[in-house]
Amino acid sequence: MNIRSSGLAWRTLEPQIDTLVQDLMQQQDLPGMTVSVTQQGRLIFSKGYGWANVQTKQAMEPFMSSRIGSVTKAVVTGPAGWQLMRDKGINPQQQKLYGPSGLFKNRFAEDIALSNDPNKHWYDQITLQHLLDHTAGFVREPDTKGAAAMFTNNNAAALTYEQIHKHFLRTKKLLFKPGTRIKYSNHGFGLWTLIIEALSGKTYRDYAINTYLRSLGLHTAVLPESTELGNRQAWSHVYNAQEQPVFIQPQNSGTGLAAGGFRASAQDLTYITAYLADTYSDSELNKIAWEREPRGKLEHNGRIHNAGTAYVAMFPDGYTASNGADLSRIHIAVATNLNMDKTENQTALLESLATQIALAVPAANVSANYAITQFLRQDTDMGGDFKEISLDGSIAALVNAEGNLQIIPYLVNKHGTLTRGEVVTAGAASQVNLIHPDRSSADAVTAFRDADGNLKTIAWDISSKGQVTRRGDAVAGPVKEVTVTPFPNGKGVITLTRGLQNDLKLVAWEVTPSLNIVRRGDIEAGAIRDMAVTTTRTDFNGVVSATTSSDRTLKLIAWSFDSTAKTFSRRGDAEAGVIKGELNIVRASISGADIVVTAFSNEDANLKLITWQVEANGQIKRKDSTTAGFASIIDLTAVSAGRVVASVKDSDGILRMIAYKVQSNGQIERVGTDIAGQASRLASSRLSRNGREFLLTAVRDSENKLRTISWRID
Repeated sequence: MNIRSSGLAWRTLEPQIDTLVQDLMQQQDLPGMTVSVTQQGRLIFSKGYGWANVQTKQAMEPFMSSRIGSVTKAVVTGPAGWQLMRDKGINPQQQKLYGPSGLFKNRFAEDIALSNDPNKHWYDQITLQHLLDHTAGFVREPDTKGAAAMFTNNNAAALTYEQIHKHFLRTKKLLFKPGTRIKYSNHGFGLWTLIIEALSGKTYRDYAINTYLRSLGLHTAVLPESTELGNRQAWSHVYNAQEQPVFIQPQNSGTGLAAGGFRASAQDLTYITAYLADTYSDSELNKIAWEREPRGKLEHNGRIHNAGTAYVAMFPDGYTASNGADLSRIHIAVATNLNMDKTENQTALLESLATQIALAVPAANVSANYAITQFLRQDTDMGGDFKEISLDGSIAALVNAEGNLQIIPYLVNKHGTLTRGEVVTAGAASQVNLIHPDRSSADAVTAFRDADGNLKTIAWDISSKGQVTRRGDAVAGPVKEVTVTPFPNGKGVITLTRGLQNDLKLVAWEVTPSLNIVRRGDIEAGAIRDMAVTTTRTDFNGVVSATTSSDRTLKLIAWSFDSTAKTFSRRGDAEAGVIKGELNIVRASISGADIVVTAFSNEDANLKLITWQVEANGQIKRKDSTTAGFASIIDLTAVSAGRVVASVKDSDGILRMIAYKVQSNGQIERVGTDIAGQASRLASSRLSRNGREFLLTAVRDSENKLRTISWRID
């Protein structure tokens, strides 16, 4: 049986891992799995296999999360607690838990006094490090039923972890003197629920998500198990009486969150391990809840009853396999959406799989330049109904429900948090477009059709605090459609319009230092149907238009631009096949070459991208192309390192971002993907803050409201 899969991988590594994963999934009847591999901190393999839900046949995609059980200790609770202790200047080897100098002081003194443990004086010796090392002497599990009977009249939902621990101290005995032996204890990690709250003044959940995970950009991806599953979360499964997987209803994580209540995808897990390896030494990681084998590999497994199984491994620098293969800084994560209780050694099976995957990596000779792009969702801003929207940088221009132009500046910080600035409304508008003439300034220009159907441009002064002031404007003749791009030198904008006779026209508009708009040169061409435009500035100083004729044949034209006279000259052109849907064009951010990328729906309604090189003399040469799945609405954004992101409405009606890498020779390949919610309008843009790059997407959601999302691009 061939198991479906999706995702991205280095080409010579993919078939080997596919075979290993599919063999295990068939042997164990696993519904779904995500697998991720990093090498030297670069994501080189990320795929989803099988089903997120076996009944509905919802496909497992690489970014989908499942229950990770005790891996929570190594990737969330341990690092969050360690980060907090470091910030507070606390030495976990010295900081006691109980007694006058303990973190809890006399908070649990009465409960210890009520214990019949003859060795209860050992409690004063327990340190925070003992909890992380499983050397405190605690038994494995607390008695939550007994605690509920003692404190909440058997109401488990009302039980707190403090009550669980009070019952534990009163009824359980220490197994050995702290620090003398190892005994795995979920309760020892559950106590971090109280420790993190005592140190931070926040609940464990709040600190773990909104401080620790937010600092990594994973606060919307790595989350506690909840009864509400989103479209990036896989369903949990169990084996039925016939030993076939069936899905089960999700449950809230409850009081066991710190010990094993989170969910994550494999690529989330390797993102965390890359961060940990860059932040801490191997010896520190061994103290943060990672288990260290004699040769130095760090690992942790997780298994949650009726939910999922996971395994993560980090091979340190200089690690050599028994066959001589160099496994330095190879990290592997495997996560399934089923508790593999069909076999006694379920986590051992995942460990074996991870080892085989690691051994396959060196022979694959992965290029040092290859890296899969991850989209890390950061923040969401909700607005009202609208008809059209355009984004550039952190500024949105939209046509609201009343048909009027509205400017919304977003203040975006280094974490991608969205805060609205001053919202300004102007007159009636359609075909709205917004552009920053000068990328070093927040000032913007809108180009649109006004109430009379005429082309109108307005300059907007936008301050660093998000205050918006209308400056100069200018009006031209009637048009059917309009789009806009900046001058190559950033001192104005160029509008591309389709006139009443469907004629193509380019007009240069100079934007003065005082933000007045002055019309300069223009040039016309023949009849068109679809249109898009982008600016080139490396080899060729000008713009490239992408248009279609009446039969929707795609045509590109290079127009040189004289920055002094502000006039155009037509240069080379090139044609491609027939398109079906929306047309977009951007210049890829590649030093030393003008490579432009067109994106559209082809005749099969699938997304298609074509790369083109614009030479110094304006000649256009087609270089490469690639296709993806169904796309009915398309927006294209150039980001850093030669990447472009196609934001599309896919076959399920949801927003899907697809990242592509464009080489200087024009070759293009897919390097990343992720999804959000329902979308019936969309726009996207790129911005950077403090060295971090973000993608903004704005959509009209299932409730016909504006939903703007910031995504960290990594």
